[in-house]
Amino acid sequence: MSRRRKRSAPFSLFAFQDIITSVTGIMLVITMLLALELLERTDVAPPKATAAISKDLERSNESADREIGELEQRLQQQGERLSVAAGLSVEQLRRQVSETEDAKRRLRNRTRKLRQRDRRTQERVETTRRQQESVRKRQDLLAEVVRQIGSKRLQLKKLRQFNRVFFNPAPGNPKKPWLVEISGRRMLVAESGVVRKPRSFVDVDTFMAW
Repeated sequence: MSRRRKRSAPFSLFAFQDIITSVTGIMLVITMLLALELLERTDVAPPKATAAISKDLERSNESADREIGELEQRLQQQGERLSVAAGLSVEQLRRQVSETEDAKRRLRNRTRKLRQRDRRTQERVETTRRQQESVRKRQDLLAEVVRQIGSKRLQLKKLRQFNRVFFNPAPGNPKKPWLVEISGRRMLVAESGVVRKPRSFVDVDTFMAW
């Protein structure tokens, strides 16, 4: 009589590969969060907004660390189970596959929540950055206005120290302006913009003749 070969249940590493893939995805998400935190540390955010963002990132990192610890423990358990998988029944293997699928779904949900939290954190950082830029522009504008006011006050103070007459012609006027000072004793006439001693007239006839 020929011996009948015993048929054993097929052995697959599909569940173990899924767990490895999930762990890799979690590590990538954590790396992205850490990179985002390092990039945003260069910006000077307001104290309250920075504290809130830092707390959110710390909570996310702690949660991710706990998740990694759980995954490592599960991987170790799965490795131990796979070492004796050849002696398990088909029903037990199906149960383990079902448990692994449930764990994978939970990890996907957790990853989706982490991505949503990361997106909200980025939006808050961007809003804070825009507010800082707006405040910085207002401060620069205010400093420029204060500087101009100080310069004008200094010019006004210097002008008040001299008893001089100033004339500003209208822009675009082609005519040559003349300044005339009339008093009870004489008339003084000077061309605007020319450094020269003004002409003096003692009466109207002399002025008209000139």
